[in-house]
Amino acid sequence: HRQSCIAILRELAASTHARNLRKRERQNEEERGEGGRNKRREAETFLHKGCQDADCIPQMHALTQSLL
Repeated sequence: HRQSCIAILRELAASTHARNLRKRERQNEEERGEGGRNKRREAETFLHKGCQDADCIPQMHALTQSLL
């Protein structure tokens, strides 16, 4: 049961993080025009390294606490 919860949390963290990255990417593209593409590449690399995003961590922490 615990492992399935951890798997669900990981999947949710990834989707939350990806959603935040897409939102930020749209904002960057609006501000810089085509220059936002490099940011997307950086964001995809960042996603693989692990989430340290200020928007994601509190959400995931709250979710984890609610499941304990």
